[in-house]
Amino acid sequence: MNKAKTHVDDLEFILFSGDVTAYGTYYDQWEALYQMDTAREMMYAITPGNHDYYNDSAQVTSIDYFNAMTNNPDNGAEEVKGSSYYFKYGPALFISIDSEAIYHNQSKYLPNTKKWFEEVVRANPAEYIIVFCHKPFYTGNGGSGTLTKFMRQNFVDLFDRYGVDLVLTGDNHILARTHPLINGQNTNDPAHGTVYIVGPQIGDRDVDPGTPPSEIAFTEGGKVDGATIVTVGDGKIKLKTYDTSGKILSTYEIISKSSTIDKTEFLKSLSVELDEDDISAGTLKFDDLGLGRINKIRVSVGENEVASSVYPLANSLELTGLPDAGAPYSLQVVITLRNGERIGKSLTPQIPENYYGKISNLRVEDIDEKNIGLYWDSALIPGKVKSLELYVNGEHKGSISPDENMIQLDRVSPYHKNDIKLQAVNYDDEVVIEETIEFGTEADPVTISFEETSKTIYVGDRYEPSVTANPEQELAFEFISSDPTVATVDENGVITAVAPGECVITAYVVKRWDVETKITITVESINLAFEDEEITLKAGKKSAPAYTVNPEVELNLIFTSSDEKVATVSETGEITAVGPGTCTITVTAADRPDIKAEIKVTVTKKGCFASTGIMFGFAGLGLALTVWKRRRYVR
Repeated sequence: MNKAKTHVDDLEFILFSGDVTAYGTYYDQWEALYQMDTAREMMYAITPGNHDYYNDSAQVTSIDYFNAMTNNPDNGAEEVKGSSYYFKYGPALFISIDSEAIYHNQSKYLPNTKKWFEEVVRANPAEYIIVFCHKPFYTGNGGSGTLTKFMRQNFVDLFDRYGVDLVLTGDNHILARTHPLINGQNTNDPAHGTVYIVGPQIGDRDVDPGTPPSEIAFTEGGKVDGATIVTVGDGKIKLKTYDTSGKILSTYEIISKSSTIDKTEFLKSLSVELDEDDISAGTLKFDDLGLGRINKIRVSVGENEVASSVYPLANSLELTGLPDAGAPYSLQVVITLRNGERIGKSLTPQIPENYYGKISNLRVEDIDEKNIGLYWDSALIPGKVKSLELYVNGEHKGSISPDENMIQLDRVSPYHKNDIKLQAVNYDDEVVIEETIEFGTEADPVTISFEETSKTIYVGDRYEPSVTANPEQELAFEFISSDPTVATVDENGVITAVAPGECVITAYVVKRWDVETKITITVESINLAFEDEEITLKAGKKSAPAYTVNPEVELNLIFTSSDEKVATVSETGEITAVGPGTCTITVTAADRPDIKAEIKVTVTKKGCFASTGIMFGFAGLGLALTVWKRRRYVR
């Protein structure tokens, strides 16, 4: 470590890929490690190796010994905190994975570790991601087949997705570095993929390098004591490996995944395509930059986010919640690159030519106690739909303007199963949108009946026939008159005779219009009339003028005089002349003021003789007669 430090002026910390002790349960080995000069001056970042778990019999023991002797952040995966952890330093995110724990107890530790890894990367965007663990993914001599296969199967996909730049491992005792790899395949492009390194040993084991696999770009076997200096910054990760003699064994550069992006061309590639059937959904398309090169894409309309993706895997992003009214709008796309730089573009989606809008959320709701309506949510493109057509059980029930979002369902009963269809028709009379729902359920049969099938009543009469149900049950009824000019019926079933004629009163079960009963109402008028239009009486005389009632019905009659100084009238209709003059005697039905008759009464004075004389002469007889007539007084 001291020799490695001489090759760099500003060494920040030392990272170990495991096996810092021979037996992790021995305190004196940890004490020797921390007495090194470098330990007094800088941070050690250590991930555990199998030896750090060992007792003196090389048996794997608890991680508690490792955690007791280190001071790692307590932010790791569940049950392996301290041995798994992360920290950020400058533009790099460092993640320690406890490969010993997950390899020896996969069911207990592996799922939590993978979940934790994703959470850490998504929550800590960084230009560079450097993972370190003990178990290798690739070896310089192709050894440890089961172990390396396990590591690749469980982590390579994650590393590819999130664009891990560098993975530092140990265990194999052979210095090795892979090509940049994506999906396990060589890319030979230092700006893409992940580079895996097995670090040089510091120890006493001499291992034959053998034949390296094709993924390995560099290997050095034998007894190699050395260290790799990692410099991060200026758009690169620079790697330089020295042995203890100061000889440079290997150099390599990993280019920042953000630095080589042609941002202008990438922004040109952005486009949006709306769904032809539903313009509230669409797809943002862009050039494939390669895995892990974009930290985040956020798409919004105004203040509303319609899509976002952290480390997108594909060259497209599904959009939801877009405006569906058809009016032009702007879509804001903001891309955050791995180095934290943000680039963006505004897009105006084009509505598909054959898109008419949409009708959604068809539902049946009460308008009032007796009526129901079909309601819907409408987002139709203005000027493209001529009308909306309603069909119930295959029968056309009405048309409505495309600006409306409700139509009354006339006599559509919730007590029967109904197929309801709403169609949008364009100006070529083509059905361009169709939405259907089922409404109602079949109810048990029931019949109702009036107590009578016909009834004669008279103008002004009120009649309330009773309605019974079979089987007997509580039902609400609706009443309708076929001719309200003859007879009306109120909400309680009370019939009022208006004018002579005939009509039918129908009772329905509310919202169940196929269950009905009828009664025929005949309305007749009642005529009341005196036989004479007028009479003359002497003062003091009495008379009971005759009158007729047609048809002959019982009426409670009331007699009145317009001037009782001329004549009075009794309860039975007997008129008494009082004094000279004229008046009107009226007879009225007590509870029917519209039924009445009148008779004019003239009253004269009582008689007396006058003193006027009359002479009669009889010619030829010579007779003269004088008659005196008595004057008559009329009171």
